[in-house]
Amino acid sequence: MICPRCGSWIDAGEPYCPECGYDGSDDDEDDDYN
Repeated sequence: MICPRCGSWIDAGEPYCPECGYDGSDDDEDDDYN
């Protein structure tokens, strides 16, 4: 799949994005970002 956070390719067997660490959780409402 394509990482929605950084756009890198994530292999089907990978638990998270190797580039940015995105783990598949919904990143639209990240309260800790502000």
